Amino acid sequence: STALDAIIEQNLVRLNDGVDGKFAAEIAKYGDLDGDGLDDGLVFFTYESQRLGQARFVAAYLFDGESYALAATKPLAGSDDGVHSAEIESIEDGVISLRLNVLEPGDAACCPSGLRRQALMLRGGQLVETRSTAGVQDRS
Repeated sequence: STALDAIIEQNLVRLNDGVDGKFAAEIAKYGDLDGDGLDDGLVFFTYESQRLGQARFVAAYLFDGESYALAATKPLAGSDDGVHSAEIESIEDGVISLRLNVLEPGDAACCPSGLRRQALMLRGGQLVETRSTAGVQDRS
Protein backbone atom coordinates (compact mmCIF):
# COMPACT_ATOMS: atom_id res chain seq x y z
CA SER A 1 0.00 0.00 0.00
CA THR A 2 1.44 3.36 -0.97
CA ALA A 3 -0.29 5.01 2.01
CA LEU A 4 1.79 2.95 4.45
CA ASP A 5 4.95 3.41 2.35
CA ALA A 6 4.58 7.20 2.64
CA ILE A 7 4.14 7.04 6.43
CA ILE A 8 7.19 4.77 6.77
CA GLU A 9 9.29 7.17 4.67
CA GLN A 10 8.23 10.09 6.92
CA ASN A 11 9.08 8.04 10.01
CA LEU A 12 12.52 7.14 8.62
CA VAL A 13 13.35 10.79 7.94
CA ARG A 14 12.43 11.66 11.53
CA LEU A 15 14.23 8.63 13.03
CA ASN A 16 17.43 9.23 11.06
CA ASP A 17 17.62 12.93 11.94
CA GLY A 18 20.51 13.44 14.35
CA VAL A 19 21.45 9.80 15.05
CA ASP A 20 24.91 8.33 14.50
CA GLY A 21 23.56 5.20 12.84
CA LYS A 22 20.91 4.47 10.25
CA PHE A 23 17.34 3.23 10.45
CA ALA A 24 15.90 1.15 7.63
CA ALA A 25 12.40 -0.29 7.24
CA GLU A 26 10.65 -3.06 5.38
CA ILE A 27 6.90 -3.64 5.21
CA ALA A 28 6.65 -7.23 6.33
CA LYS A 29 3.01 -8.25 6.02
CA TYR A 30 -0.58 -7.08 6.07
CA GLY A 31 -3.31 -8.63 8.20
CA ASP A 32 -6.12 -7.79 10.62
CA LEU A 33 -4.53 -7.07 14.02
CA ASP A 34 -7.49 -5.52 15.82
CA GLY A 35 -10.48 -7.54 14.60
CA ASP A 36 -12.12 -4.75 12.61
CA GLY A 37 -11.96 -6.63 9.30
CA LEU A 38 -9.40 -4.23 7.77
CA ASP A 39 -5.83 -5.22 6.91
CA ASP A 40 -3.33 -3.48 9.15
CA GLY A 41 0.41 -3.31 8.43
CA LEU A 42 3.45 -4.77 10.16
CA VAL A 43 6.83 -3.21 9.52
CA PHE A 44 10.32 -4.38 10.47
CA PHE A 45 12.69 -1.58 11.44
CA THR A 46 16.45 -2.10 11.72
CA TYR A 47 18.92 0.28 13.34
CA GLU A 48 22.63 -0.08 12.72
CA SER A 49 25.46 1.96 14.17
CA GLN A 50 29.20 1.49 14.60
CA ARG A 51 28.94 2.33 18.28
CA LEU A 52 25.76 0.48 19.28
CA GLY A 53 25.66 -2.42 16.83
CA GLN A 54 22.33 -3.53 15.44
CA ALA A 55 18.79 -3.63 16.77
CA ARG A 56 15.57 -4.83 15.14
CA PHE A 57 11.99 -4.16 16.08
CA VAL A 58 8.53 -4.68 14.67
CA ALA A 59 5.92 -1.93 14.44
CA ALA A 60 2.16 -2.36 14.08
CA TYR A 61 0.24 0.20 12.04
CA LEU A 62 -3.55 0.11 12.27
CA PHE A 63 -5.65 0.97 9.21
CA ASP A 64 -8.96 2.77 9.75
CA GLY A 65 -10.14 2.56 6.13
CA GLU A 66 -8.38 5.79 5.15
CA SER A 67 -4.94 5.95 6.74
CA TYR A 68 -2.45 4.08 8.91
CA ALA A 69 -1.48 5.05 12.44
CA LEU A 70 1.36 3.64 14.52
CA ALA A 71 -0.19 1.51 17.28
CA ALA A 72 2.80 -0.21 18.93
CA THR A 73 6.43 -1.27 18.58
CA LYS A 74 8.37 -4.16 20.09
CA PRO A 75 12.10 -4.94 20.05
CA LEU A 76 12.91 -8.23 18.32
CA ALA A 77 16.66 -8.40 18.47
CA GLY A 78 19.86 -6.67 19.39
CA SER A 79 23.48 -7.39 18.52
CA ASP A 80 23.96 -9.48 21.64
CA ASP A 81 21.06 -11.94 21.40
CA GLY A 82 22.00 -13.84 18.24
CA VAL A 83 18.84 -13.09 16.22
CA HIS A 84 20.03 -12.93 12.63
CA SER A 85 16.73 -12.28 10.85
CA ALA A 86 12.98 -12.37 11.32
CA GLU A 87 9.97 -13.02 9.15
CA ILE A 88 6.24 -13.06 9.71
CA GLU A 89 4.79 -16.47 8.98
CA SER A 90 1.15 -15.53 9.44
CA ILE A 91 -1.41 -13.22 10.98
CA GLU A 92 -4.48 -15.15 12.09
CA ASP A 93 -7.16 -14.07 14.55
CA GLY A 94 -4.96 -11.14 15.58
CA VAL A 95 -1.98 -13.40 16.40
CA ILE A 96 1.28 -12.50 14.64
CA SER A 97 3.44 -15.62 14.18
CA LEU A 98 7.13 -14.76 13.84
CA ARG A 99 10.01 -16.96 12.78
CA LEU A 100 13.38 -15.80 14.15
CA ASN A 101 16.58 -17.26 12.72
CA VAL A 102 19.14 -17.32 15.53
CA LEU A 103 22.86 -17.93 15.67
CA GLU A 104 23.81 -20.97 17.71
CA PRO A 105 27.27 -21.51 19.27
CA GLY A 106 29.68 -22.40 16.48
CA ASP A 107 27.57 -20.85 13.68
CA ALA A 108 29.26 -18.50 11.22
CA ALA A 109 27.81 -14.96 11.37
CA CYS A 110 26.19 -15.48 7.96
CA CYS A 111 24.51 -18.76 8.65
CA PRO A 112 22.19 -19.21 11.65
CA SER A 113 21.17 -22.79 12.40
CA GLY A 114 18.76 -22.06 15.24
CA LEU A 115 15.10 -21.25 14.98
CA ARG A 116 12.84 -19.52 17.46
CA ARG A 117 9.16 -18.89 16.98
CA GLN A 118 7.38 -16.07 18.71
CA ALA A 119 3.71 -15.11 18.75
CA LEU A 120 2.57 -11.55 19.41
CA MET A 121 -0.80 -9.87 19.82
CA LEU A 122 -1.80 -6.24 19.97
CA ARG A 123 -3.26 -5.65 23.44
CA GLY A 124 -3.81 -2.37 25.22
CA GLY A 125 -1.65 -0.44 22.77
CA GLN A 126 1.28 -2.87 23.08
CA LEU A 127 2.58 -5.86 21.16
CA VAL A 128 2.71 -8.60 23.79
CA GLU A 129 4.20 -12.06 23.51
CA THR A 130 1.72 -14.92 23.71
CA ARG A 131 4.19 -17.80 23.33
CA SER A 132 7.73 -18.54 22.23
CA THR A 133 9.45 -21.76 21.22
CA ALA A 134 13.03 -22.59 20.31
CA GLY A 135 14.48 -25.32 18.19
CA VAL A 136 17.10 -26.19 15.63
CA GLN A 137 16.28 -26.13 11.95
CA ASP A 138 16.14 -29.40 10.10
CA ARG A 139 19.06 -29.20 7.67
CA SER A 140 18.07 -32.20 5.55
